[in-house]
Amino acid sequence: VHVFAGPADCNETDTVDICDIADGFAYDVNGNGIPDECEDFIAAPVVIAEGARYLAVTPEPSASPVALWVTSDSWPCVDAFVDFDPNPDLADMGIGRLVDSPVFLLPEEWGTVHVSDTQIVPESSYAFRAYVGPDAVSDPAIATTWLWGDGDDSGIVNYDDVVCILVGFAGSFEECGFFGEDLASPVTNGIIDIDDILAVLDAYAGNSYPWPGPCP
Repeated sequence: VHVFAGPADCNETDTVDICDIADGFAYDVNGNGIPDECEDFIAAPVVIAEGARYLAVTPEPSASPVALWVTSDSWPCVDAFVDFDPNPDLADMGIGRLVDSPVFLLPEEWGTVHVSDTQIVPESSYAFRAYVGPDAVSDPAIATTWLWGDGDDSGIVNYDDVVCILVGFAGSFEECGFFGEDLASPVTNGIIDIDDILAVLDAYAGNSYPWPGPCP
C-alpha cells in the first residue's frame, strides 16, 4: 500500500505552508520553505554601526515577540537588553537604551532601534541576538562602532568631519547621518548641539574619547 502525503501544513492553518509563506501569514526567514514557527527558527537581527555611539538594530520578521540581547567581545561586562528611551520624544526617534531585563515586542513594534548608551562606545564590537527565552536565542549579529569623532565612517577624523558636524548643527544630514553626529555627553541626547561640535573639534585635535569605558 502506498500512502501519498499531501502538501505540508505543519502549522495546522488548513492552508498549505508555502501559501502561508507567500501570503505573509507565516515567516520563513531562512528560506527553506518551512514556516519558522514549525522549526523553532529564530533569525538574528540585522545590525549596522551608524556612528561612534550608535548601532542600528532591526529584528527580522517573526510571529513571536522577541527581546534584543546585547553582549560585547570588546567589553565582557556588557550583558544587557534593549528598550526604548523613557523620554517619549527620543523613543519616537527610535532611540533605544540598555536595560537589565528583557523587553518583548513584535519585530514590527521594534522597527529599527538606534541603540546608544554609556556602554556603547567608539571602536568597540557588539553582538545582538533575538531572544525569546533562555533556550530560544538566535545566532549573534555583530557590528563595530566608528572611530571617535568620525562622522562619515572614513576611518580618520579630518576636515570633512568638521564640516559634517557644522552642517548637521545647521540641520542638514545629506553628507553625514544624524546618528553619526550625535556624539557628546556620556548619554547621547538626540540633538546636534554645541557640545557635539566641540567633541568633533577635540577629536580633530587628536584627543581620544573622554569618558570611561563600560567596564571598571
